[in-house]
Amino acid sequence: MIKKYELADETKKIWGRKTLHRIRALRDFGDVKAGQLGGWIESENNLSHGGAAWVADEAMVYDHATIFDSAMIKDGAIACESSVIYDEAVVCDHAHVGGTTEVKETAKIFEHASVSGYMLIRDNAEIGGNAMICGCGTIGKDARIFESTDYFFVSPIGTMSGCLSFYRNIRNEISIRCGHFYEGRLYDRNYYENVDEFRLMQKIKMVHSDNEHAKAYLLAADLAEIRMNTHIREVEFEF
Repeated sequence: MIKKYELADETKKIWGRKTLHRIRALRDFGDVKAGQLGGWIESENNLSHGGAAWVADEAMVYDHATIFDSAMIKDGAIACESSVIYDEAVVCDHAHVGGTTEVKETAKIFEHASVSGYMLIRDNAEIGGNAMICGCGTIGKDARIFESTDYFFVSPIGTMSGCLSFYRNIRNEISIRCGHFYEGRLYDRNYYENVDEFRLMQKIKMVHSDNEHAKAYLLAADLAEIRMNTHIREVEFEF
């Protein structure tokens, strides 16, 4: 594969021990032009030479974090630890992504948001404001998270001891995703647009069997509503 960038001479140390290198584009790709300076990476393992992925401005990527496909991290954002950002995902402003977080598809993490732990951020999810998410869960379709009352996770739960994720969506309702672990990664299993749909499916399971997992899911839904409906935001979303 033909390299699309190189490590420039400019370096800086962070945490008093890690050395990061400024990058310079070697050819045109995406919106990047040959010779253009980018952000900071610890090694070439942090940014793929394929696709249009880029680290821009003063953004930093280090540890085992990886950016590839057409993903972008820019402004003063940080990706570290074992996080991965790919597809057309964007991390910008002063956002922070760490842990084993995956950010993919057209998801966006921005402003002062921080995401870490075993998290999967996908679809067109948007996480911003001062949201600080650390846990085990999946945030996806139509998610709009800006504060701690916009999400709630329960884990381990279900037949596969997975995780149950409740998050506020663009309609100011609660969407639900069920996930499970496989070989150290988090995967989706089911998606419900709102709590009513979720409850109906669990009650159907209980009709056909004495399903203890369905009972646990229903209790989790009650907890999520108590937690998340303590402060309903009135927000005008831009499309």
